[in-house]
Formats: sequence, structure tokens, C-alpha cells
Amino acid sequence: MKPDYVEDQVSPEFVDAVIKYIDDSELDKVSYDYYLNIVEEKYGLQGQEAKDELETLNSTFEGGGRCGRPISLIPTLRFKHWEFHEEENEIEKMISQTMFKKSVTVNNVYGFDLDFNNMTCSLAKYMPEENAHFDWHVDGHMTFQDPSSRKLSFTVCLKPAKKGGKFFIQEGWEVWPKSTDITSLTLPIQEIEQTPGKVISFPSYYNHCVTPVEEGNRYVLITWIWGPEWR
Repeated sequence: MKPDYVEDQVSPEFVDAVIKYIDDSELDKVSYDYYLNIVEEKYGLQGQEAKDELETLNSTFEGGGRCGRPISLIPTLRFKHWEFHEEENEIEKMISQTMFKKSVTVNNVYGFDLDFNNMTCSLAKYMPEENAHFDWHVDGHMTFQDPSSRKLSFTVCLKPAKKGGKFFIQEGWEVWPKSTDITSLTLPIQEIEQTPGKVISFPSYYNHCVTPVEEGNRYVLITWIWGPEWR
């Protein structure tokens, strides 16, 4: 039986170099306008009223559970990403080559049909002043329609937050009943301990999330390996 995730490690020198590159780079923010349009349409608000409502929704968490969830699903993080063979500089090439080698090794465990040259790397910075988080999601959906999809995901912990910013991942497929209501079911989850340099790889159809960062920035490198649509 294949594992839920595989652990590996990168060197401290790699970690330091990538963190410096993140801090030196101009990072993009997840599309704010996209989520603002949703609020405008759903609540009939415009201008500053819509912006204030989005901020309220994105800062309000519901459900205690093991990690809770924001009422709004907007992920709040800063990022920079590129495609393999389309790097802008030597450090991006170094990152790509490192993750390319990791993906080949890890796929000896999973045995997925992958196109190793079709790889996306993404650097991310989660900041407490932005209530940075990423709600439950999967990286690759099984649509059976697209010619290719994300199939193998990597999360490389460069620097964990001092408080918050916990990383949870789905633990297997045995459904846990939440109540006697047969329609109310959930999958088990587990928290992954984050230490600098730890590499976590997992199937892209596994659910995972990052809880709000409360203190200290969280730095992470994300990589996706694509392949032909699942059969």
C-alpha cells in the first residue's frame, strides 16, 4: 500500500538561499479582484463596502475542529512561480533542478505516469499581518477530461511560522462519521511537523490546508509535477 506522503530533506544552504531569494523578489498576491467580485455579486455591495466585507469574511473563522476554516476561501499568501525550463535566473534553475531530482526519486514510490519536464515551482510567503492561510483544497482534480493534470505535489518547509501556519493533510481514505447523519462524513487528517528543510511529497488529489499564521513569516517552496490525465 502506498503511503499518504513521503518525507525527504534539502540542505540548510538550499533553505537559506531560497529564503533570501523570496525576500529579494517582488511577490504576487493571490487574485484579490476575483474574490472581491464574488462578494460584490453575493452581497450586492460595491466599492469600499465590498472590500470591508471581504476583509471581515476572510478574517472570521468558523468551526473549532482541528483547524477551523475561514468563511471566505480566499488564500492569503504572497507567491512567485515559474515553469520548468522557463526560469529567469540561476537560482530558479537551481531550485528547478533540485525538485526535478526529488520528483524522479519520489515517484519510485508512487509510480505515477508523469511528465517530469512539465513541472511548476512556486515560492510562497505567509505573513501574519495578512492573516495568511490556505483553506482545504487539492492541487489536482480528477476530471477525466483534461489532457494533463497535477499529479504529484511537494511542500518544502523553508521556515515555519513562530505561531500558527500549521500544515494539515488528509490521512488515507477511511471515512470517519461526524454524526449519526449519514450525509455528514469527513476524512481523517493529520498535522505535519514543519522543520526547516523538510520535504513532504504526496498525491495531488490529497486534501491539505495551512491554518492562519499568527506570528512570524512562513516560507515554503511548492512544486507540482504534471502528467497525463488519470485513467
